Amino acid sequence: MNPSARAYEIIKDFESFSAQPYLCPAHVWTIGWGHTHGVTKDTPPISQEQAQRMLEWDVDNAVQIIRRHVRWPLTQGQLDALASFVFNVGPGKPGEKDGLVWLRNGNTSTLLRKINVGDMDGAAAEFPKWTRSQGKVLMGLVKRRVIEQSVFES
Repeated sequence: MNPSARAYEIIKDFESFSAQPYLCPAHVWTIGWGHTHGVTKDTPPISQEQAQRMLEWDVDNAVQIIRRHVRWPLTQGQLDALASFVFNVGPGKPGEKDGLVWLRNGNTSTLLRKINVGDMDGAAAEFPKWTRSQGKVLMGLVKRRVIEQSVFES
């Protein structure tokens, strides 16, 4: 199964297009629809077509992470919601950053643990807990998690 148009819609709804690089709320250089890989303040402007290719590459990477670490069968809605979520937070890295797979403290995220035992109601309840950037609750993340949770439950 591949992400549907709904996954891309969620991402584009929350990642406004920018042809120019900018610092996102997490203080990461970003361009297009939330693309961060290799972006610096000196990255040249891009077209929407280039941004679309970057978005497809980013979503593909998110889905690869999901496929490597999720051991429970997913519905289309669950895959779409997780694709948006992983696009946004990434897999995580012990000692550095929380994400779907690893937490900063080295543990696996509760969201992933619940999915992998088939507790989809419990997993859905985890989405609203992921609303902070740089320690602050961001209303954009609150709204995004509500949509992702709803799509996950659909």
